[in-house]
Amino acid sequence: MELLILILSYINVFITNDSSTIIFEYNLKNVKKISFVYNYKNEDYIIAVIKNIFDKELKDKFVWMTKQKWEGEGNLKVFVKNYDGNKEEKVSEYFKHICVILFISFLFSCEKFKRNPYLELLLKDNRNCFFNPVWSPDGKNIYYLSTNISYGPEIGMGGELWKINLDTREKKFLLKGPFCALAISPYGDLLALSYETGNDGMIWEGGPLILADTAGNILDTISTSLPLILDVEFSSDGSKLYYYAYNTIDVGHPFGFYRINIDGSEEELIERAGEILDFMKLGLNFDLDKNDSLIYGNFYHPQILYRENNKYIIFCTKPLLPDSLSELKLFNASSHKFCHIDASPYKYSSFQSAYFSPDGEKLIISVGEFSTYAACTENLELWILHKIWR
Repeated sequence: MELLILILSYINVFITNDSSTIIFEYNLKNVKKISFVYNYKNEDYIIAVIKNIFDKELKDKFVWMTKQKWEGEGNLKVFVKNYDGNKEEKVSEYFKHICVILFISFLFSCEKFKRNPYLELLLKDNRNCFFNPVWSPDGKNIYYLSTNISYGPEIGMGGELWKINLDTREKKFLLKGPFCALAISPYGDLLALSYETGNDGMIWEGGPLILADTAGNILDTISTSLPLILDVEFSSDGSKLYYYAYNTIDVGHPFGFYRINIDGSEEELIERAGEILDFMKLGLNFDLDKNDSLIYGNFYHPQILYRENNKYIIFCTKPLLPDSLSELKLFNASSHKFCHIDASPYKYSSFQSAYFSPDGEKLIISVGEFSTYAACTENLELWILHKIWR
């Protein structure tokens, strides 16, 4: 408690007049002054942006704030000011307490980050994003989508189909696309993809459904009642495709989940689900259990694994959006418990998707470092997490 009081006695908190920025100043005797800024756009997301007090951008805008002086000890001063310093108002005690909590949280988050030693970098390119990886059933290859974009939340433009051999690490281009969805058959001989026809990088809009072999040859474009497919999965025996479909206009067919034979015959509606369209556009997606029952809901990019009489679902907690960190979690559907997955390659990591290896002992993960400066997830990389259950 004494340490907390000591820390609070040396904190200055300033808030810009438009309430968009909080500036903290922390100064102890014989300790170099530390200043940092919290920028936030709404009440849901608070992004920490660390600034050096000699940074040009900070100097131009906030240098007068770093020159404020203490009068007395043990008092936390919270003010609202214009950039020119002409206006000064005290803010509510409630908001002051929020500022203190943010600052203390920052101090305790400054511990050195330690990456899980079982994480292995597979693919990284500062000019590209790699996403939607799937593991071949024989364990030898990873198929994934790649796009020439350097920010994770902009992958809604879709990507090319590539594969990488895990023994040789040789990469191979397969299909141009752009595609938004990718699935591999249980026998590893077929790929199902949907084109991305939109031009809004922040959301998926979907497109026609195709079948290809693993060499990148298109075998068929499957005719569907609704033309825009946002996600697709193979049935457990590989004979059917399940997909989520919609249209931009009402053509009399319900939006939702459909099933069709891989030869394009016997299409049928499985479940109406028009109410989740906006979430599907953000990457909600779905999976099938061993009985080909749909799994979707509060899981982004879910994938199911059966292991030791338990059913596990690996998933991301949020869509990949600016100002938002998406975490990777594991849900035990048998015990209804959530498990922590230590899979962050960076102190601030945001996850796009994850996929189990055939033996269920590893994960291939699409993840990017979250830039606190740009308030955005940077280019998505592919990492392998070994020894999940250690």
